[in-house]
Amino acid sequence: MTKLTRTSTPFSLLALLLALFVSAVAAIYEDDAGVLDWHRTQIGLTSAVYTPAASGASDYVGLYTESDIFAVLHTANGSIAWRRSFADGGVKAHCALSLPGTTEFLIAITRPAGNSILYRTAWADGSLDWELSTMGQITALGSNGEILLVSEASGDIHVVGASGIKQFTVSSNGATVVAIEDGVVFAEKDNTVTLSTVDIDSQSLVEIARFEGSFVSVESDILVLRNDDSLVVVKLDQDSQAIDSITESDAESVAVSEKVVVSKSASGAVTVYDRESLGELNHLEASAATIAPGTESETFAVLTAENELNVINGATNAIISTSKLSVSSPVLIISAVGNDYLVQYSNGILQLVSESNTIWERDESIAASPIAGLFVQLPETAALDTAAGIREEILLDDASDSNANILLAYVKRVTRHLHDLQTFPRYVIRMLQSSFMFVDEVELERANMFGLHQYFVVVSGRTGRVVALDTFLKGGTVWAIDGVNVGSNNGKDTTVNLVETDVYIVTKTGAVTVINALNGEITKTEQILSTDQVVLKVVELPSGLYAWTTSDELVTIHETAPPTEIYYTNRVNEDSAWGYTISAGAEGSLVLTKTWSFNLDHGYAVATTATRPKLDKTINIGQVLEDRSVLYKYLHANLLSIAAISSEDRRLQVFLLDTVTGRVLHAKEHNEVDPARDIALVQGEHWLVYTYTATVPTLGEQLTIWDLYESGKPNQRAYDNGEEYSSFSGLLPEPYVLEKSFLTGISGTAKLGLTVTKHGITVRDVLLLTRSNQVLSYAKPQLLSPITKSPTDKSQNTSMVSPYSFFDHATTLLSQSRKSTVLTYNLPLELAGNTSLLVSAPTALESTTLVAVAGTDVYVVRVTPSKPFDVLNTIAFSKQQLIYTVAAMLVVVGYLRPQVGKKRANAKWGVE
Repeated sequence: MTKLTRTSTPFSLLALLLALFVSAVAAIYEDDAGVLDWHRTQIGLTSAVYTPAASGASDYVGLYTESDIFAVLHTANGSIAWRRSFADGGVKAHCALSLPGTTEFLIAITRPAGNSILYRTAWADGSLDWELSTMGQITALGSNGEILLVSEASGDIHVVGASGIKQFTVSSNGATVVAIEDGVVFAEKDNTVTLSTVDIDSQSLVEIARFEGSFVSVESDILVLRNDDSLVVVKLDQDSQAIDSITESDAESVAVSEKVVVSKSASGAVTVYDRESLGELNHLEASAATIAPGTESETFAVLTAENELNVINGATNAIISTSKLSVSSPVLIISAVGNDYLVQYSNGILQLVSESNTIWERDESIAASPIAGLFVQLPETAALDTAAGIREEILLDDASDSNANILLAYVKRVTRHLHDLQTFPRYVIRMLQSSFMFVDEVELERANMFGLHQYFVVVSGRTGRVVALDTFLKGGTVWAIDGVNVGSNNGKDTTVNLVETDVYIVTKTGAVTVINALNGEITKTEQILSTDQVVLKVVELPSGLYAWTTSDELVTIHETAPPTEIYYTNRVNEDSAWGYTISAGAEGSLVLTKTWSFNLDHGYAVATTATRPKLDKTINIGQVLEDRSVLYKYLHANLLSIAAISSEDRRLQVFLLDTVTGRVLHAKEHNEVDPARDIALVQGEHWLVYTYTATVPTLGEQLTIWDLYESGKPNQRAYDNGEEYSSFSGLLPEPYVLEKSFLTGISGTAKLGLTVTKHGITVRDVLLLTRSNQVLSYAKPQLLSPITKSPTDKSQNTSMVSPYSFFDHATTLLSQSRKSTVLTYNLPLELAGNTSLLVSAPTALESTTLVAVAGTDVYVVRVTPSKPFDVLNTIAFSKQQLIYTVAAMLVVVGYLRPQVGKKRANAKWGVE
């Protein structure tokens, strides 16, 4: 008898293969808003500290910052209870007062125009009780029971009821009111300080005392004046009359505690006086850098230059506690808050410290004038890209001339596959390990695979601190460096470049700092220029970085290999632009040769300029129309956009220049433009977008877009023979420009940007950073497209954008005719207008771009202009459900397998 054999795959092997397949499935989801998008809330560097007067609000502390934000923090953990920004419109001055016996306070904000607004607000939640507007700068606030006293720089004193209704106004006869304490008005004029009270019945100001000197401070019954080079401390009685006084000839500052008065001399010596009698208690030959009132009645704090905090009993001269602050940077402010001390350091760190330890800490350095933000791709991303077979060379090879040779293309492909095999075992091991990891670790692996896990490095021009934030860990700090040389003027003249994973910081004077962006290590510092030279511009070439000096020389900052080709560059100042060639000189030097110049009309000044981002790539050379014909893009590699404004004529001129020859390729003039409003400009692949505010044809901010094509006729090239065109060709035509304008309908655009992707396949989004601290995103084809009528389904699918209605009116409202995405989800962001950073970077996913905005806050979001066509949707896909499904299938197969085998055997024997 012949024995039947089964040649099918063993069940155990089949189960193992299916398990390996499932474990290798990795997915990134499209609707995880808030999972990888994050918002880091900041307040800025503290400039003034206010503590509540009532015990019911003792858990809070109020801070006014250099970013013109008033923030109330929880003293327990340093978290923000609430904050309010006054930066919009600018702030000339501010003052605040905690109202005794209540859980509310007053804050007065004076605008640059001279008008002021007074707010009465609750400590706990920032709820507004009332507000009062007045003309003139408010210089002091005071309270006399239910009567509020508000003084102006002109000397007028407004008496306001508790409900916010102004009752009457008295005048200080031209003296400037500098303080109001316990109902007493302190006014200064001609080096004399006058003390007065407001008589409610007669509605007049009654003088009660007069002192020579200029006002310094007042703390209840202690008045401090400066007379010549001396500080005078005056003890006042309950009628504000002088009881006694002391004069400190070399004193720099005075601190007042409940029972002692402390003065600090220029040498750091400290003298302690009894507050009641002003008799000297002790004298310390200390090296005090700062003194502050103590947290107890007889104590005071001495901060040394080495950041050692000593709490001293003024009566006994005994040191109660000594502690070394955890931050070595100089201290800007130290203030007693309850039983602790609030310390603001110059590097941006804000701490609440006790006598022995740090209670909490906040890093506010990022909010202090950020001058650069850089996305740094981690090495793991590139490694996993290789393992997954994600290859930029695939696209580049297909577009290169070498693919015309079939044999060469085959050799390249085999070579690439052999290289992939080297990393394949590592890839399989990582996939197996991910099955046993916690969810957060698995998600981190996926973020690495898709290039979403990057570092966002921010450089602060105010503090000289460089911080790296982890994009996947909600903006958590990876590393931070203090004391980096960012030059003067808050780093506004400093250039920051990223070369692979190294950050190059170059100041105007030629100081270079190189930081490894992966670990925060300073790898190099050097001075590349002599004292008589400054850096005009940092030029980035394929061969390295070079400093363009005032003597028109290029000094090497970083170089991988000497350049062998001729490069073109340009330089722009307030009213002119120049073009140069860069060529190799003797002994490896580089030579700058001036080739052209461009001068603006008289009265015009450059408002902003733009060039195409170096990360923006081109994957196709034409725009397909609805009839399948093609308009060929004007893909010029050397273009410069300049926007120039005339404040006198209220005109805006926009130019598009060829930076090789200096030729003006296109220009446009706009009339009745408001020169006081922001002008923003961004240049993309074959287009540019700019915004401005004008009164014609309609009042409001307008957005104008230019699309550049080789010809206005479909299927027509600049050269019929298909060769690449040159700037030096006299036959090169000017670009055919499609132009359109919109009314933005928003509060104003502070800055423009665009998205960039890894290969340039995805359509670009135009990013608008608004004055209301939001980021809007418009698909570029929706703003302007050569499609002349409503697109069909086929043309819609080709353009990879959502359907839209096309308008031909020049005053079309952008928000009504074009669909936008609010990338910031209407979050309460605090930014810094046109000084904010708007940065985008590609990921390993072609569909996805990382966008960051940094001003006061930092916000990072993922953008998918063409929808996430290369990722899986959470609704349609779940790895967990896939595992359950495969497991259920294995159970069913295991159950049915014997029965199927039996039926097959019976069929062979002819048995039913």
